[in-house]
Amino acid sequence: LKVIATDAGSQRDFRAFAQLAGHELLREEAAEGVYRYWLRKR
Repeated sequence: LKVIATDAGSQRDFRAFAQLAGHELLREEAAEGVYRYWLRKR
C-alpha cells in the first residue's frame, strides 16, 4: 500500500500505526513537504 501525505505529523503517526496494526513499514520518503509511505499489510 502506498500512502501520500502532506502533514509532517504523519511521519510519527504512520510508524506508530504500522507497529500497532502489525503492518510492515517498508519505506518512507520526505521531499518538499510531501511524505510517502509504503506499507505491507499483514
